[in-house]
Amino acid sequence: MKAKAILAAGLMMAAAAVQSSAQTVYSVNVVGFVNIISPPGFSMIANQLNSGTNTVGAIFPNPPAGSRVFKFNGAGFDTFEYFAGLGWFPNGNATLNPGEGCFFRNPTASPLTNTVVGSVTGGTVQLNAGFTIASSVIPQQGLVTADLKIPTADGDKIFRFNNANNSYDVFQFFQVLGGWFPAEPTVTVGESFFVSKASTAQWTRTFNAGTGAN
Repeated sequence: MKAKAILAAGLMMAAAAVQSSAQTVYSVNVVGFVNIISPPGFSMIANQLNSGTNTVGAIFPNPPAGSRVFKFNGAGFDTFEYFAGLGWFPNGNATLNPGEGCFFRNPTASPLTNTVVGSVTGGTVQLNAGFTIASSVIPQQGLVTADLKIPTADGDKIFRFNNANNSYDVFQFFQVLGGWFPAEPTVTVGESFFVSKASTAQWTRTFNAGTGAN
């Protein structure tokens, strides 16, 4: 669904229920909130709203004890765990800015709802040579190229985490075929994913309350 339909100008409110993790977006103008529902176990999530304090501790202020965040550093993962009465260890200061992403581990047997509040600002995500965990800087569900405008080159791969199978769904871009195989992936609001590229690229998106996302 187009972000323009979700983030309407003036006093209009639009709501979009999106698939694969049952996320919901509610927003007035360019300020609003995103409800991200994390199933039991691991999921790849994204913060797509700028609150001004985009840290693990601010985005997850009071999760269940044993919740973990795994943030990719280019070679491995920095791990943060929540302890009841103590907070995040070693700290909750790691950033989770729009365009970034992480793994979140829900230690309970039920889905968890996490609410992120902030504004839609647009911006640029650097997709590094090798692997990057990334997300759209605009909360929008859609096809990665046609709708979300991710830059593509021959051989690029996208890995979407599949919670049900605890594995990845893999998609590769072939220039000679003019598209993605086996199909162009669709990502949802509040979702991040791995991108594999041979060379660095900039993924820039803009948002205007009157005209929508580009």
